[in-house]
Amino acid sequence: MASDWVIPLYECRWITRAVVEGVCRYYSPGSLHIITMPEEKPNVEKLSRAWDLGSTSLQVHDESVFFPGQPKDELLSSISLEGSLYQPGWFYQQLLKLGAFEGIPSLSDPYMVWDSDLLPLDTWPAEKDGGYYFSLLQHIDGGNPEIVSKWESWIEDFLKVPVITDPVSTFIPHHMWFFRDVLQELHSRVHSAFPDEPTWQSAMLRSVATHETFAEYWSYSSLANRLRPDSLNYYPYAMFGETTERFFDDGTQPFGQGLAASLGRSFDELEAAPCYEEILAFVRHAYDPDRIPSSIAFEANPRHLKKDESTLHVEETRSHWNSRMTQR
Repeated sequence: MASDWVIPLYECRWITRAVVEGVCRYYSPGSLHIITMPEEKPNVEKLSRAWDLGSTSLQVHDESVFFPGQPKDELLSSISLEGSLYQPGWFYQQLLKLGAFEGIPSLSDPYMVWDSDLLPLDTWPAEKDGGYYFSLLQHIDGGNPEIVSKWESWIEDFLKVPVITDPVSTFIPHHMWFFRDVLQELHSRVHSAFPDEPTWQSAMLRSVATHETFAEYWSYSSLANRLRPDSLNYYPYAMFGETTERFFDDGTQPFGQGLAASLGRSFDELEAAPCYEEILAFVRHAYDPDRIPSSIAFEANPRHLKKDESTLHVEETRSHWNSRMTQR
């Protein structure tokens, strides 16, 4: 039976259709579950009727009531963000990834979480020889070392395991297979640090008051590496990470503008959003055949246009679509 995939989605963007169609084209999930805001749910359901999903069934979930007995507003009302760089929804999205099987009991074990801005192109096999694989996509150079240090401390303090590392890449690949037994142990360890909290979700959010942040993929990988190392299969950075790119694009930046010009239309209306085949054709024309990116992450937050240059990721600086690089 085909595995299930989960995509948390803040809002439908100009790239959403292509990401979903790309996932369905290359990976053919049994079911694809989009978890989104209540006001966005009918929009996704309407737009997706025109998307090419192949044989994959699509279900859209309301994130505000996703966890049984714990509405989103109630969970986030107690979070302390003093000193944090992130908004409450950024943390809640991580809870959705780590607890998707609680809101969707029928979810396969394992299930894949795929970030909504990650477009597969010259992509990697997700299942091979009976194993489940993800790809390391983020070089260890770049990024904010202060935040990285806080992520490490969170893993050591709450999960009580060594932080998993790689000589070339981070373990923040923007997609990952999650096994239920590892997730349940992660929930238990965090909850035990705050036994007066009613749930593991509220315990994780309470940890923000002391550590300011946490990283779902790195935390899970570190625990899985200790509990079930046989389940942690991944491609090294050299295989697919060296060609992946990452940059801010809301449809008005160099990539989005070039694509719109090639298609003769803008993406102001989501009904006009490009399909996967249109983007794939544009990429194949723009790149040498042997240098097509394995994936592109289309960042949505404009803070990527204001980041200190020293904290830019390698995948940002290598791309000629990054407007910050072209303005040098």
